Amino acid sequence: MNAVPPTLPPDPDDERLARALHASRVLEDAPEALVLRAIGLFETRPRAARPAPRAGLPRLLAALAFDSGLASPLAFGRRSATAEQRQLLYTLEGCDVDLRVTPAGGHYEVSGQLLGPDCQGVVFAQAEAAGVADAEATSAALNEFGEFRLPPLPAGRWRLTLELAHQAIELPPLELPAAAAAR
Repeated sequence: MNAVPPTLPPDPDDERLARALHASRVLEDAPEALVLRAIGLFETRPRAARPAPRAGLPRLLAALAFDSGLASPLAFGRRSATAEQRQLLYTLEGCDVDLRVTPAGGHYEVSGQLLGPDCQGVVFAQAEAAGVADAEATSAALNEFGEFRLPPLPAGRWRLTLELAHQAIELPPLELPAAAAAR
């Protein structure tokens, strides 16, 4: 019995390969219902009252670019900041916010610096957690170098807003855990 060897299809030409490659790079949008459902997952918790910016002041949300609390202590080496101090870097078009959080006697010292051209304004901290006194809020002015130091904050969930001359920069919620504050 003679077996017929399998035949291979002919090699495609360059134009056919280019069309196939182009077709593979086209992305389809997710169905609108699925996108709305995913967005709804993040809007389930009630929002606490926040300091209101001046009328007509646009609010911009900064994105977290770096959090030393998420990395291994060995990743930074011996000469980096103390293990207890947490550094967060938020970024936004045209400026960055460098935030330092250090546990101190049952509270947290929160300080930072606005890195960018418009460094005059006020920093507001508003409590969001149920465990923190209702409507607890504090503020601190930015100095001439864009630096600020808030009064000691208790553990909880805090919303920080930097109000500048032409915009308000809102940082994502900052979690200050009770266990670290007790050290």
